[in-house]
Amino acid sequence: MSIALSGCTHPTALETIQQEGTLNVVTIDSDRTLVIQDGEKKGFEYELTKKFADSIGVNLRMYSVDSIEELYKSVEKGYAAFSSAGIALNINQKHLISPTYANSSSITLYRQGSQRPKKPIDLVDKSIVVIKDSPAEHWLKVTSQALPELTWTAMPSPNIVSLFQSLHDKEFDILIASDHDYEAYQAYFPELRVAFSAEDNNEIGWIFNQSEDLSLYNKAVEFFNEPATSEQIAYLQEKYYGHQSRLDFVGAKTFKYHTNRRLPKYRGELEKAAEKYSQDYYLLAAIGYQESHWNPRAKSPTGVRGFMMLTQPTAKDMGVTNRLSAQQSINGGAKYFSRLLKSLPERIQEPDRTWFALAAYNVGRGHLEDARILTQKAGKNPDIWADVKESLPLLQDKRWYKQTKYGYARGYEPVIYVQNIRRYVDVLRWYDQQQTQIDIAKAEEEKLPTPPKETSIEVPIIML
Repeated sequence: MSIALSGCTHPTALETIQQEGTLNVVTIDSDRTLVIQDGEKKGFEYELTKKFADSIGVNLRMYSVDSIEELYKSVEKGYAAFSSAGIALNINQKHLISPTYANSSSITLYRQGSQRPKKPIDLVDKSIVVIKDSPAEHWLKVTSQALPELTWTAMPSPNIVSLFQSLHDKEFDILIASDHDYEAYQAYFPELRVAFSAEDNNEIGWIFNQSEDLSLYNKAVEFFNEPATSEQIAYLQEKYYGHQSRLDFVGAKTFKYHTNRRLPKYRGELEKAAEKYSQDYYLLAAIGYQESHWNPRAKSPTGVRGFMMLTQPTAKDMGVTNRLSAQQSINGGAKYFSRLLKSLPERIQEPDRTWFALAAYNVGRGHLEDARILTQKAGKNPDIWADVKESLPLLQDKRWYKQTKYGYARGYEPVIYVQNIRRYVDVLRWYDQQQTQIDIAKAEEEKLPTPPKETSIEVPIIML
């Protein structure tokens, strides 16, 4: 008996993933791709990829590897459907890249105080470090064709923060990295400067394996071409990267100086106020720095005074009798910020909720509401900071502020204010994390048993 098989077709890659219900995606271990904070998964790449997984009706399983080489292997061997790593990758005939959503270029970094290289030939005889298989190493390989004496060390693990730290600690002379990484971490290492740019143009996107079945790749192309995805990318870029350029070299140096010299005097009061009003210590400290550089006797031309720069009416409302008292000012500022946070509509979610409260702390709740109304009139979302921050500067323009209830305001100031504070929070957290690691290392050293002291033993001399 013969059985005729008809109509049997193999499911496509997309259909297989939808049947299994899980999308496996590989990334590079980084705080910019995937982190778990307060029990919640976060990160630009994670959120964007999760949006795609939701669009095809499956769960996302994102896992990290330690090197670009492993990233490629995971895709080529089929362990992952594609990579979503947020870094520019070298593409060859084996790979396809989704529509790109960002670009980066390679830059040469050196330590302030050392001789600045101005062009590639100045890198000869320097100790250079680069991430293995990165576009920066590719640029070095191309450059070395004209400069064969150029040498470098390629590090397999793309732990860029540790490389920034090593350059800072003078373990080598030059680091060649992406401009994205420098923007992310320059505030942590203000002594590191840009020597020159490689002026290469590297596209960032998802990496797929080249195969006959392009169903998943084509679905990703369709996803990136949707207007909703463009809006999501803009939102995520603002959420994760919108504040990173707010500390220049001088600002970062000054911030680091005051963090070491002034902040320790007031940390206890800031922590007490944070606990009392259920706020984040780092956020309150950042507000204090933005307002007064942690100077309890600060005074502005408009009459606001003290550590948290409270106006006289606000101070009175918060129960502050002496604005020059650091303790009273910190408590008054924390109480006022907490009140602003609670006054916002419940539908506004974090982190936008905090950013709105910060803007209100700076420009006033009334002006913030005016900007939200203008945002809504423009057909945008008044509950999203990325949209409202575009409307705030309109409060300086008569064509717009005459339409509002509270009138003119220097609307660009709260935008800068919020971005600055977000950056200060990042850096303060990072400083504490570094200090914690140092303290743990010291504690481990103290636990080590003390080696026995060498004792001299008299050995009889035998005369032969």
